[in-house]
Amino acid sequence: MDGRVKEIMVKTMMLVIIDAVIMGVAVYVAGPAVLTFYADKPEVVDVDMIRIKYVASLLVFNGILDVFVNSLRGMGSSSLPTILMIIGICGVRLIWICTMFPIHRTLQTIYLCFPLSWIITSIVEFLLWILVYRKVVLQNV
Repeated sequence: MDGRVKEIMVKTMMLVIIDAVIMGVAVYVAGPAVLTFYADKPEVVDVDMIRIKYVASLLVFNGILDVFVNSLRGMGSSSLPTILMIIGICGVRLIWICTMFPIHRTLQTIYLCFPLSWIITSIVEFLLWILVYRKVVLQNV
């Protein structure tokens, strides 16, 4: 394994971020018009837009997480990133729902657990990425 790992990871990260931001903005802007194909009541469209605002338009964070996890798999580390992803995604969401939802019983509170879990798990996976990169790539140079 050579030094291209970091270069490929950075380029992939940039592509994911650019694509996800463009798609997130497009979905958010086009959301009300597209949703009218599925629902004819403005109240339903309003509720659907809450999900788009808090989940679909913030999928960039899920993309970032996927780049770290898949880069780790490419460096030969698959078990620990998968375990951390399951614990991070499920654990953060369960903790959020059990602690915050009883205080703020709104759809926004429920939907916030998605980007929050992606961000927290991305940070953990990034730290693991640094450790694995140092071990696998830098020690083999």
